[in-house]
Amino acid sequence: MVILKFIKFYCLLFCIILFSCDEYKTIDDSFSTIMIKNWNSDKDSLKVDFYKYKKGSNLEIVESKNSEFIIENNKSLKILYLTPKFKNEGEINSDIVLTINDSLKYQFKKIQTIRDTTHLTFTLGRRYTIFYKINATVNDQIIKGEDSFIVLDSKSSLKIKK
Repeated sequence: MVILKFIKFYCLLFCIILFSCDEYKTIDDSFSTIMIKNWNSDKDSLKVDFYKYKKGSNLEIVESKNSEFIIENNKSLKILYLTPKFKNEGEINSDIVLTINDSLKYQFKKIQTIRDTTHLTFTLGRRYTIFYKINATVNDQIIKGEDSFIVLDSKSSLKIKK
């Protein structure tokens, strides 16, 4: 009887120690998804281009261009989700232009990449997530990063004249 209580006590103690461990997860992507609110287009096929320009070059010297995105058009919520398939790790030290269907443009300037941490508490242990979030001036409006998402509004886009 005493031995059984002894075993139960140590099993319980072992479980408490096991579940009280903190867990850390690091996400190295500059951003995970670009969300565009108030998206009223029914088109599922979109052409999206992501240009990186040399910082301070007045959007004249292109460093790279990527068009590989997973595109999800949520028509009921009127949100367009753009998840990059290309490597976008670390801080962003460039100016950025995002174009959609060669008709809408978002110009990112004065980009600040901030390393941030969130945590969730589970019983005795905590789960920490370390990620980047971006603050920038987009089309002359200041945006603040929400977690690792960039949230834009379709109404704030610039129209590209052809």
